[in-house]
Amino acid sequence: MKGNELLQELIKSTHLPSHLIQDELLRLLQKKGLSAEEISLEDLRNLLSDYLQDVLLEAKSHL
Repeated sequence: MKGNELLQELIKSTHLPSHLIQDELLRLLQKKGLSAEEISLEDLRNLLSDYLQDVLLEAKSHL
């Protein structure tokens, strides 16, 4: 599984409003220069790992 199919599966799995998740994922993909049509599972793992680290650092800076 890769590309848009992979992204749609992730979006569906969150059980969150799909338009919000999709917009955020597309923003992250664009920021990293990745294509939604060609993203692999490994690319997605790296993207979400970086995103999680950024979110945690941001939260920590507000403590």
